[in-house]
Amino acid sequence: MAGFEYPMLVLAAENGRKIVLYEIKSDLQTDLGVIKKEKLKSAKPGDVLKSHLGKKFHVMNPSFLDFYESMKRGPQIIRIEDAAYIAAVAGVKDGYRILDAGTGTGALAVFLAMGCGPKGKVFSYEKEDRFIKVAQSNAKRAGVKNLEIRNKDVYTGISEKNLDLMTLDLPEPWKVNPKNLKPGGFLIAYLPNMTQVQEFVKRTELQVLEVTELMKRNWIVKDKITRPEHMMLGHTGFLVVCRKV
Repeated sequence: MAGFEYPMLVLAAENGRKIVLYEIKSDLQTDLGVIKKEKLKSAKPGDVLKSHLGKKFHVMNPSFLDFYESMKRGPQIIRIEDAAYIAAVAGVKDGYRILDAGTGTGALAVFLAMGCGPKGKVFSYEKEDRFIKVAQSNAKRAGVKNLEIRNKDVYTGISEKNLDLMTLDLPEPWKVNPKNLKPGGFLIAYLPNMTQVQEFVKRTELQVLEVTELMKRNWIVKDKITRPEHMMLGHTGFLVVCRKV
């Protein structure tokens, strides 16, 4: 993800709290005091800002995760661990041609566009105009130039050929024809329930490599306390990984 600059301000407060500012329209009000809008607007990574109470806030370089988690929302976005797993399994790299269907807010499409580099290209299909506008806004903020969002129903056909990867976040992925995948190319479907998974596995002509779901649990380690932060972040969807042989 190197080479991208994310349009936001990230502050690390002296009490360990992280503050991500999407836009700066007013003074920042916190329990550690107030920071004036003028200070925030001129802040650069490495600066240390002080509130009116004298509390310190370190200005940090935004990470991709900061950007990903602050994207404008429409439908629910795919979690970052799922997006990363998709990219890793498919070996996404500079020059990849990717078809993403079911754009939604564009989170996965943006992630893949950054991964496939300036020589690569992501074509993302979405039927809903309201989602396209949100996705285009997120892509613009991310600064990606290799993502093309199309108002198109993927069930009716795919125009792009020689695809390295197809990602499908759709209710009926078995209706999508994978013929435009390269030999050895990957198709990964993201499905919320096992009934859909069973139907897809039964109908697909591709080799099914695995069906998986990812779990995530954060821990608190402070003084003598070590415990899970909360309940495990469990199921959001199944990933069905297929390959054209």
